[in-house]
Amino acid sequence: MAQQESNDSKEVLDPERVHRALNVIRKGSWGVPIGLAIGLFFSLLFMLLGEIPMTGEGRAMFLTPGTVVPFEATASGQIVQWHKNVGDEVRKGDLLASLDQPDIAKQLEQAEARLGELTERNKVIEEMLDTYTGLALEAVAQRESMLRTRVQALENQIGDSRGITQRNFAATRELMKQKKESLEAARKVEIQRLAEEQQKLDTVRKLRAQQLRTEDQLVDAQQSVINQRIRLSDATLRLVRHSLDEARDNQKQLDAQNDLQGREEALMDLKLELGEIENRRIELERQRAETRFQQELEIAELEREIDRLRQQLSENSSLLAERSGRILELTRAPGEVISKGVRLGSIDTHDGTRSLKAVSYFTVKDGKRIQPGMQVRLTPSTVQQERFGSLVATVDSVAAFPVTADGAATVVGNSKVASDLTKDGRVIEVVLNLETDPNHPTGFRWDLAGGPSFPVTSGTLATAHADIERVPPLAMVVPILRHWQGFF
Repeated sequence: MAQQESNDSKEVLDPERVHRALNVIRKGSWGVPIGLAIGLFFSLLFMLLGEIPMTGEGRAMFLTPGTVVPFEATASGQIVQWHKNVGDEVRKGDLLASLDQPDIAKQLEQAEARLGELTERNKVIEEMLDTYTGLALEAVAQRESMLRTRVQALENQIGDSRGITQRNFAATRELMKQKKESLEAARKVEIQRLAEEQQKLDTVRKLRAQQLRTEDQLVDAQQSVINQRIRLSDATLRLVRHSLDEARDNQKQLDAQNDLQGREEALMDLKLELGEIENRRIELERQRAETRFQQELEIAELEREIDRLRQQLSENSSLLAERSGRILELTRAPGEVISKGVRLGSIDTHDGTRSLKAVSYFTVKDGKRIQPGMQVRLTPSTVQQERFGSLVATVDSVAAFPVTADGAATVVGNSKVASDLTKDGRVIEVVLNLETDPNHPTGFRWDLAGGPSFPVTSGTLATAHADIERVPPLAMVVPILRHWQGFF
């Protein structure tokens, strides 16, 4: 055969031989190029039209939304001891921690000291007040007794004087009236006699002019008129004197009335002073009662302050659980000084009535490309993915803005876990609904048929994988093509 090939090569210039040789080679190798061409075609087609998922990886935690509740310090103080630890079950009202309250204790001690001082001071003041009030009341009583004696005596004097004066004045007035009437009658008689004597004198003068009477008779008649006039003057003088006596008697009566009125005014002044003394007694009693009331009020206020401080010390010295659940985190250690309102930890209040969910945290680059409804695979930290696979979940919601570790701590209830979940920095929070499978022991659907037989519980950490994008293989080979809008 080798010889034949040698002969053929020598005869290569023969056209017929060459033609026959080419035909034999073409028919024998045609299938290989066709196979290569088809493979290349489908490879190019897959490179252009095929899809490879781009997976974003995040950190996740299983929990029941809304059941993680932080608890805060209800008062400022120093933590003496935690009576519960992380993972312990607590009931509402259980003692979580004991707090030292030095400020309140000092205030209570000062208030009790002030109460003792105030009580002793009030005793001294009350003794002094009783002594002063007793002496003042005794002086008032003596003054009152003296005034009442004077009032009684003055009332008796006024009564006696009023009776005597009225009787004397009545008798005197009657005598003066009778005397005046007598004097007036006597004067009238003297006036009449004077008229008679004057008439006699006129008669004697006429008779003397006729020489019927003597000169002596005329002189006697004139002397009789003069004497009668003197008697009339005396009668008039007596009447004038009586009028003066009557005026003096009236003045005496007026003076007596004024004296009586003065005594009555003095009696009124004494009675007013008695009223003032009674007011003074009432004022002393009022001052003593007011002082005692003020003392009792100060003591009552201080006792209320002490009761308030004792109650505050009792309440602020104990940190009680406001809800039942399981402690997830304690953020402060014994010996630390805390302020009111400081977050001290968190409690999981899940009671089995709410379904288990998961919260995951992706980088901002991946999280912004996740949409509600997308599927996410969750691999619990307690499960081997190669053996059991991953839980299947659906995106429920995606945070519009990145969250920090503090924001994540309010959701997961543990600041350390939140720091681990968000250690990539600014991350996007994604809430996931776990797809259920009533036939599986865990109650959830797994991407592998088997899955683990033990349950997945709240607080379990996991790794989340989300297919955030599907790209042609060619874009993987030539990454710049992924940025060409509308290329695929």
